[in-house]
Amino acid sequence: MSSFATMIETLRRVAYHNKVFNYAMISSLVLYAADYLHTFPTEVRLVWPRKWSLVKWLYLLARNLPLVYGPFMAYSMSLLTAIVAMFKFVVILSIDLAIMFVRVYALCGRNKKVLYWLNLQFIAIHAAVYTLLTMFLLSFECAPSPIPDIIVCVPVRSDTRKLAMVFAIILSSESIIMLISLAGFWKYRKSSTQLFKTLRNDGIIYYVLLTREC
Repeated sequence: MSSFATMIETLRRVAYHNKVFNYAMISSLVLYAADYLHTFPTEVRLVWPRKWSLVKWLYLLARNLPLVYGPFMAYSMSLLTAIVAMFKFVVILSIDLAIMFVRVYALCGRNKKVLYWLNLQFIAIHAAVYTLLTMFLLSFECAPSPIPDIIVCVPVRSDTRKLAMVFAIILSSESIIMLISLAGFWKYRKSSTQLFKTLRNDGIIYYVLLTREC
């Protein structure tokens, strides 16, 4: 009786967290869709006429991919689709980080040494992140769910240390980028343009939020 009660309690908690996660994802998608529609005319006016470049490709991918992986994250009806959605999330994160790296390179006056370092850091960081994420997914074990229409599977075991290492690596990478950015900000410290202020403020806010999440 005790084991049965424990199983019921586990299912209840898993169902609750799954419900909260789905609601959070749906809310995020609604907010993203509202922002997308609100800024779409500006995108058409300012971005579309520009020549195709690496930055334009990265921008359009980062802007449109959430519309693809978002529904997968909110409505993953199998372990396979959940894994696919997780990798899509990491891909969009990689694209966002690539945009940040390009911004840092520009802030540093297109310094060649900075470019070499950023390329090395980007490759090393993402190789480690994808490797650890794959190891985490391989360690993930699920038990059959008695209510598969509500809960895809019941998590039994996973190596969460791998996920902790992923967050630690991302945080370390962002800390390095912030330090390099500060050097760029110092170079243009006397600038009063709105673009510079936006880059500085958004970069600091992003780093603070990421630090809190990690």
